[in-house]
Amino acid sequence: MIDKKRDGALDAFRGLAMLAVLMIHVTADYAYAAQTSPVFAVMNVVNKLFYWAVPAFVTLTVYLALRGGRKLGLRYVLRHSGPVLGLYILWSGVYLAFQRIAYGQPLPGLKELILDIILQGKACYHLYYVVMLIQLYVVIALLSRLPLKKLRPAPWMPWAAILLQLLTLAGFVKLIIQRFWFYNTAIFPVFYILPITLGLMLAADSERTKAYFRRWSPALGICMGFALACSAWFSACGGAAFQGGVFSGPLFNTGTGALLNLGAIPLAFILAEKLKDIRPLTALGRRSLTVYFAHPLVLYLMDAAFDFRSGGPSLLLAGIAVKAAAIVALALCYACLAEKVKSKKS
Repeated sequence: MIDKKRDGALDAFRGLAMLAVLMIHVTADYAYAAQTSPVFAVMNVVNKLFYWAVPAFVTLTVYLALRGGRKLGLRYVLRHSGPVLGLYILWSGVYLAFQRIAYGQPLPGLKELILDIILQGKACYHLYYVVMLIQLYVVIALLSRLPLKKLRPAPWMPWAAILLQLLTLAGFVKLIIQRFWFYNTAIFPVFYILPITLGLMLAADSERTKAYFRRWSPALGICMGFALACSAWFSACGGAAFQGGVFSGPLFNTGTGALLNLGAIPLAFILAEKLKDIRPLTALGRRSLTVYFAHPLVLYLMDAAFDFRSGGPSLLLAGIAVKAAAIVALALCYACLAEKVKSKKS
């Protein structure tokens, strides 16, 4: 996720995606806790609104890796996976130790540590991303063998990617999960076919693809609105319409999530072009990986100090606003301070 040329728009895009990650995790617990309150449907939709964040990082990672047209191989995978894997092990230990100290949770045995904690990223709820990211590096190395210079991005490609993603989940993944002992984390790239496709389109011809984004921005906004409306309906009925099939509910959520990503990721690219001169946002983009690893620890401490979930709807909404403002302010302040220290050293 590092752009050596330091494109301000791409840094702003990272910053927007990181803010969306923070909002997902700020609102997630409250959306769950509020299921018996009148604000549940609203909170659930607000939470879903930011679900484009991780797919956006996937799109950006594919774009930056492949835009030069170089053939990538094992060296690329190891060079990028090594540092991330080191941070992953470090932060997994931090979160396991914190849960042991703060909540008295027992430390895992060796088998659980390897099969559950490490391979599935379960030391904390956000660490699955690193497991997926390492797989993504392998996928990128394979995709680099494609003749991207001959690829002409077209508006139908994202829709084909959505269809492929749904068909893959309905068939291949269902077969593997039902007949074999298999981890969902081992097939993460399957869930990101659309973001990978958007990254390929940008790598093949970024100007042409961004022109599509701008031209189709009203339709993309409608896609986002429709996806959020479907999510609200699904929450309101509690998934009751999908009780009959094993995969019908997940497929519905995958489809609406894909529509949300189809609208939100291109619109975020357009917005980032306009916000590329906002230094706190671009600084956050440059420090996004550190903030990603550390922010749940800050949220845990906030929850320990101020737990608004036991109050009524008004207190709940006030708590969400306070928590969101606090975590965003802390993230931006850290990013600006880190950039200032770096500039002094250089």
